[in-house]
Amino acid sequence: MRKLSIIFMLVSLLIFLLISLNTFSQTWVKLGEEAPEDISPDDLDIRELYADDDSTYLYFRITVDGAISRPTTTGYYKVWQIQLDVDRDSRNYDDDWDYEYFINIQLSQDTSENPSVKLYTSDGTWVDDGDIIGGGIGSTYWDIRIEKSLFGNDLGNAFYIYMATMLGTLTNPSGYDWTPAASGGSGDYWIYYLSPPSITWSITISDPDDGVTPTNLEIYYVREGYDANNLYFEIEVEDNIAWYGGAGQGIYQIYIDADHDASTGFSIAGIGADYLIEMNVGYMVKLFYFSGTSSIDWSWTFLKREEWINTPNGSTKLTIVTPKNDYTQISLGETIDIAGRTAQDSTTKDITSSSPAPIPENPIVSIIPLTLTIIILTLYRRHWPKYVKKSCINFHRFKILDLRDSKIFIVISVNNFIKD
Repeated sequence: MRKLSIIFMLVSLLIFLLISLNTFSQTWVKLGEEAPEDISPDDLDIRELYADDDSTYLYFRITVDGAISRPTTTGYYKVWQIQLDVDRDSRNYDDDWDYEYFINIQLSQDTSENPSVKLYTSDGTWVDDGDIIGGGIGSTYWDIRIEKSLFGNDLGNAFYIYMATMLGTLTNPSGYDWTPAASGGSGDYWIYYLSPPSITWSITISDPDDGVTPTNLEIYYVREGYDANNLYFEIEVEDNIAWYGGAGQGIYQIYIDADHDASTGFSIAGIGADYLIEMNVGYMVKLFYFSGTSSIDWSWTFLKREEWINTPNGSTKLTIVTPKNDYTQISLGETIDIAGRTAQDSTTKDITSSSPAPIPENPIVSIIPLTLTIIILTLYRRHWPKYVKKSCINFHRFKILDLRDSKIFIVISVNNFIKD
């Protein structure tokens, strides 16, 4: 009897642990928050979006402004919709949205019908169902999951998200909330990174404490890094960046002088800025090029919406990734000059000093001649004693030459090998 009691306790504990793991396994990443709006019913007013993922599922948590309840009209549904731009082509437009999939959380007036999660392509073709794993009726949130495999090969390392709520029949619903909505000092879309890039910072500009208020506009550091395809920038400030509020809550900017000519571009911090990267609080980062007629002419033309890697709102860091091929107006050389600025509406709050920042081209190109030389020498290795030894004598004194001269470099390397 005692053994049975112990077994029962162990089984109960195991069940409890499994339930706990299933319920609390998510590490939610907050992607966005919107200001409260005057929307009725208030459970159709979206407030926040969270996301997570593992090897099998995408997870989303939507929070709303009131307790979730069924519609009161026969035949009606409440719908919470998540739209996904998986190819990220919305970034090509200053103010437009293009998506490939949407997820509907559907709640019927009919109490015999359970709430459901459904994945569709953008033309309305049903793909498959997902799962509700938390929240729902009586709470102020939905937790759902969708299998990654349902997207085929369409999921890259990140995707964009826009949201909506609706009420009515499934064939003719009325829209209630569009999130993020510009009316609340936010807009564009939100972004979730499945595989954030790893960044090594090349330079850091330190900025002294200037006593700026509000303190989330006090710049401490501006950083720059690069890889073969992208430029990375980071602005670190004293206090957390707001979630919404637009330019009145803060503007964060990186100025880039691509041609190292202070007499061209917009004059700021001792440089002539050819490009501007800007984020208004609650909006996506945007890249502009200078189109003014003088160094004090505030005229900029949109190029692309860029991405942050980690949601900057609610943190002290805005970390930006920009593909090198977005800089289409003035070519990027081996270095650029950069400076950071914050503002509130039209009032400057903080400006850093400028600094040169490296952005070398992909080194693979310079390796090709060396690789070809190695292949040729390998194919004709039986001739090394005849040709290379003599060449070693002739080129030995040129060891200090630029190693990008691959022929000299490989001969010297072979010379050392033979002598050993």
